[in-house]
Amino acid sequence: MNNLSKRCVTIIRTLLEEKDFIYVERISEKCGVSLRTVRYDLEKIKGWLKDNGFRLIAVPKKGIRIPEEEKESVRELLKEDNSDYFFNAEERFDHLLSFFLDSYQNESIEDIGLKTGVSKSTMLRDMEKVTDWFAEHNVQLQRKQHKGIGLDLNERQRRRLIAAYVVEKLDIEKMIEGYAFGISFGLDYQSQSELVKRIQKTIDIRQYNKRLRHFLEENDYEITDKNFVYLFCFLVVQEYRIGNGHFILNHSVKRVSDNKSAAEIIRTKFLEKRLGNVPEEYRQNEADYITDIFLAYIGSSQNDSNDDADLTQQIYEYIVRRVYELTRCDISKDQDLNKGMKLHIASMVSRMRMKMPYQNVMLEDIKRQYTDTYNMTSEIFLEIEKKYGIERNENEIGFVALYVNQALERIYKNTERFRYTNVLLICSEGQAAVSFLVKSLQKNFNEIRIVDRISAFKADHYDYSKVNLILTTVDLPFTVLKPVIKVKPILSKRDIARIESFLNKNRSSSTDVSGKELLVNDLYRAIGRYYDIENNEDLKEEIRILVGYDSTPLPTLEEVLKKEYFVANIDAYDWEDAVIQAAEPLLEAKAIGKEYLEEIFALKNEQGQYAVMAKGICLVHATPDNRNKLSMSLATLKNPIAIQVNQDEEPQIIKVMMVFAIKDSIRYAKAIDELFTMFTEYPDLADRLSQGKTAKELVDIFKNCFDNIEW
Repeated sequence: MNNLSKRCVTIIRTLLEEKDFIYVERISEKCGVSLRTVRYDLEKIKGWLKDNGFRLIAVPKKGIRIPEEEKESVRELLKEDNSDYFFNAEERFDHLLSFFLDSYQNESIEDIGLKTGVSKSTMLRDMEKVTDWFAEHNVQLQRKQHKGIGLDLNERQRRRLIAAYVVEKLDIEKMIEGYAFGISFGLDYQSQSELVKRIQKTIDIRQYNKRLRHFLEENDYEITDKNFVYLFCFLVVQEYRIGNGHFILNHSVKRVSDNKSAAEIIRTKFLEKRLGNVPEEYRQNEADYITDIFLAYIGSSQNDSNDDADLTQQIYEYIVRRVYELTRCDISKDQDLNKGMKLHIASMVSRMRMKMPYQNVMLEDIKRQYTDTYNMTSEIFLEIEKKYGIERNENEIGFVALYVNQALERIYKNTERFRYTNVLLICSEGQAAVSFLVKSLQKNFNEIRIVDRISAFKADHYDYSKVNLILTTVDLPFTVLKPVIKVKPILSKRDIARIESFLNKNRSSSTDVSGKELLVNDLYRAIGRYYDIENNEDLKEEIRILVGYDSTPLPTLEEVLKKEYFVANIDAYDWEDAVIQAAEPLLEAKAIGKEYLEEIFALKNEQGQYAVMAKGICLVHATPDNRNKLSMSLATLKNPIAIQVNQDEEPQIIKVMMVFAIKDSIRYAKAIDELFTMFTEYPDLADRLSQGKTAKELVDIFKNCFDNIEW
């Protein structure tokens, strides 16, 4: 082992951590060294492993790995080694941040490089990342001649930064779960930080956690799970810094003086023993500062200063008023939600004023799932920033957007005129094109809610359960069982008409059928005056779609899956044979042609699309074909078949095969929604159907399940 460098040891440990193959480029990123260096080291590692009876497997286009069955033996061999550990790039970053945050000393680049065992050029790259982190937190690293690099901060500023770093390392969801269920947890982290380890060695974390929870419960302080986690982390940082002899030299905040009773409770019941070792000249400053942190995160109205309470109410009223002006929905009537939103705004005001960090781990999900509400809330906060001087923070905006969205959804649910259509956008032209499409939709359709925006590459594996309509700017190489309309990034009149047609079918208000039929006939005659019409009915059908009038309602599942399309106990030897036999009733009825089956098999071979839609059930289909008759067949298998959808998962056992003949991208919407409702209501539907011995018994079982659902 002596012939291996510290860097080689780190690469071996990286390989041991990986569950699958890893690319050389990824190793280079994780270790913070060049590709050339990694390849050079891998040759040494390969020889060392071979000498000790182990292998390093390399597969083109997949990467390299140590076989799973050999990893434990390699780990044991590494334990026998006494060489120093080589820091990877992430560990060096953490080491540097921990040093600068926790120390008042300055260091030269050369000294820092010696501590982490890398060259000066590598250390300079590391320092760029560290400098960027501090810049994101509005702090500049000071470089002084003959003194080195360090931070010129007072103790209060330094504690704020340490708390921000600790919060960034948190596994927040795990901590919240621990608090919500009354579990006495410590600091749970995604990766162990050097600074975090120091804190854990200095403080009895679990005991501190118990004491804080007991204090909050005993004094009936209202606090959200997330606020508790942040308060806990801030207080732990204060305890750690005080324990190491670092004190607040001066602190004066109006919140404490305006809340003397609350401050007294915090000092006498929580802080008194904690500040016993603080020198007399610093004790008042520490008490004021920590009390201020308490009040910021507790955020209850009884503890707000008069100024902050007034500002909280003003911001709340401004949000409610602007939401009403933009949506015509009065969210102030939802008392429970508004109580929660006021509580959050009160805490938000304090945090923003004190520049306390607040992380919203759901932010990206909120932006994606509630795009319109988030954008509206963000615009309102831009106005609040100008009006009240409260700096915008997207983490805080995200939480307020959740409250607003929930209030709006309750209103829409109880008001017939507000029925949103959930729309998924599939685009490939880039952010500018997506922006044009979003603005065009918002301008033309008030009842559309954009639930997500994805690329065509992600569309094959997307969960469409909450989507009512898909708008795409590209041709999809596969079929999804939701209505699809292809549009241009800037909607054309034809695009708007087609979307309007779909929305008309979903609106509860009645339409003037006779008037729209007259319009269809007028347009048909106008076209006939200038062009020869080859297919009269097809042209009329397209005109009906364009003007938003279809004289026939969308077919139901019962109309699509007819009793003559049920087949019991087919004897299939594989997936494709099951599809062919299940499709026979549709072929006989000329609802589909053989080319439709060929496309189904092509989708399976090219895309791996086995179409497993529920436990034990396949629902196969191809792209819409105007030659098809909208219909569906269902067959149970005499002997269930196993299919391997994903290599990493267990094979899925299929008992029921269904074939769906799709004619266009819209008219099957109601039938498929009813079918998916059955899948949800009856997770054991495949087992139930398998009990049927004849086609008639299958029909009876299916109909009984369908009729027992409250539609």
